Amino acid sequence: MYSAADALAPREPEAYVIERLLTAGSVSLLVGDGGSGKTFALPDMAVCVARGKDWLDFEPSQAPVLIVDEGGGRARIADRLNRTLKETSETTKPRFSMCRSRTSISTNQMT
Repeated sequence: MYSAADALAPREPEAYVIERLLTAGSVSLLVGDGGSGKTFALPDMAVCVARGKDWLDFEPSQAPVLIVDEGGGRARIADRLNRTLKETSETTKPRFSMCRSRTSISTNQMT
């Protein structure tokens, strides 16, 4: 349980993966209308974090990235990552991985 006293107690500043957007050690969800560019923004964000390069004028902390694909499919996300990597002038390969996961909420099992 989290109380009002807990909320008012002094805390360490939050560590951000991308300043003011994504906090370290938390789960974040990117949502928006269909066609709004979410599936293009995510690979771009992942590459910028993996390389420690600014993303849309937000400063990231360089870190390895894991993309868990819940529906787009390996070929689709790989194609978008490929395009994102080709559009940058960096020659170093960023540290990121991708996996597919299907979670059944009713049984709490991952496949």
